[in-house]
This record gives sequence, structure tokens and C-alpha cells, in this order.
Amino acid sequence: MNPEPTPTPRVATPEEVSAMLRSADTSPEAPYPCQIGVYCDGCGTVVKRDFIVSDLMPKPERLDIARAALRAEGWQCDDEGDYCPICAAAGDPVTAVAPNPYSPYADASPQRRHIFLTSSFFGDPKPGVLTPTGCERLAVVPEEPMRDANSGDGILPHGLCPACLAEMRGEELPEGVQPVADCRACGSSTDHDGMCALCRQEAHDDWWPHRDQDATPQALEQILGPKLAGHLTNDMHRAETRIVYDLIATRESAYTARAWLIGQNPNLGDRSPIAAIIAGDRHDVLEAARAYVEVTA
Repeated sequence: MNPEPTPTPRVATPEEVSAMLRSADTSPEAPYPCQIGVYCDGCGTVVKRDFIVSDLMPKPERLDIARAALRAEGWQCDDEGDYCPICAAAGDPVTAVAPNPYSPYADASPQRRHIFLTSSFFGDPKPGVLTPTGCERLAVVPEEPMRDANSGDGILPHGLCPACLAEMRGEELPEGVQPVADCRACGSSTDHDGMCALCRQEAHDDWWPHRDQDATPQALEQILGPKLAGHLTNDMHRAETRIVYDLIATRESAYTARAWLIGQNPNLGDRSPIAAIIAGDRHDVLEAARAYVEVTA
């Protein structure tokens, strides 16, 4: 519930800004335009406006002026935080939910909890699976039991994806901004940032059992060296490299695993496994690594 604003919102018009900038009044009471931003605690949206203030106004009072103006536009600004109209309508901020579990192959917003479209025929998706979302992206199903977003008292937790909510309510989704490109793994057309949904799901299934492995840049620098690790510029490449490295290192040695990753491999067209991973040939590298450990077993 929004409280009644104490200060009167005074958004500066362009004419007022010009007049105040030309004014010679430099007293503490002299009004002047000041840009004040309000941050949405739900989605991170920032709204910045020029408000009329003076040097006599402390910072909390200036922020109250901005919050009061945004309340008139549908924002929820109170003791529980500041929430834009979309986030305010998404649910109760007190009952916020955490984002979906991490996967380097998920392309849904990592700051949001996403809604999965289910049917009586297929049932609920299983925890840990990379699954299509209402916003037409991919996210990992969390461990906690699934909840029907259309059931209950209609009060939804805060932190849900606004696009997923729009789909659930039958509203039109915003037009996609993801460009269509060829999947770097299979060559099919996709708008999932260069890797199609099926290839992302397959790669996720391979990665998920190894998700506790440390594939941070710092960890890979320690086992591969900074120069080699520096070629791995995204989470997918780092995760795939760590899987292959551990597969060989646990059977042979750390030295052998590193040498195998950088050496020319006839099963990969005489490319190094690192180069093949960067090129998107994750599946071929895994097959080559498995063949190698079988021969040396």
C-alpha cells in the first residue's frame, strides 16, 4: 500500500531548467534542477528525472520527491522498497523467489524466476532440466516443488519474469530482439544466441552432473595457465573445457590433460581440442576425449 507523499513532486520542465540555469541567485534557498534516479528493487530499472531542489533539502527529502512523483505513475514506493509498475503487479515483494538455478546453457534472464508452460500430457518438467519458459527462452527447473501460477489466491511471489507472466495471462509478448543465426553446433537457424534450444539442452545434460566442478576463470588459470585460459571467453567454453580436462586428468594426470587440450588432434581435423571447443564443436571434443581414455585404459 502506497503512503500519501509528504513533499510535493516538482518535476522540472525544460523551460524551468533553462530559467534556473540562467539565474544569478546562488543563495541556499535558490531552486535548481537536480537529476534524481530511482532504482526498481525487482528488475533493476532506473528512472531518472530532473527535479527542482535547493541546497537546503537533504538527500532523503530529495529522494522522497522523486518517489512521490513515481507513485503517481504506478510505482510502489514504500518501506518494502521501490518497484516499477510491472514488478509491483507481479506479486508480493515480501514473498520474493530466487532466480532459476544457474546453467551456462540457459539463455533466460538470470535475475528472474521463470514460468514453465506445462500440460497434462507431458506433466511437470523435472528438476535440473533445461526447459523452455513462458518468455520463449530456456531456464533450469528448480528443486522445489512446482506451483501452478494460475491457482490459489492470485497473489504471486515477487521476482517472476514479466514476460513469462504476460504469456501466462494471454497478453502479447514483446517482439524478440534476439537475432536469428545458424546454430554453431548443428547449423540450424535459431534465435537462442547462436546455439539452438536442442543443442543447448543436450550440452546442459552433459554439464549438469559436473556442475559442482570449479570452472571459474581463476580456477582454469590455475590448471591451464593464464594464456591458455584467456582464450576461453564465456561460461560455456570454460564449463566444457573443465569437463574434458577432468575426464582425462582423473584417468591419466593433470599434465596429460593439459597437453591433450592444446595438442593437434586427428579426430578434430588436426585442430586442438581447445580450438574445437571455441568453434562450437563440443560434442566432437567429448567423443575424442572419451575415445582417448578408452584407448589408454
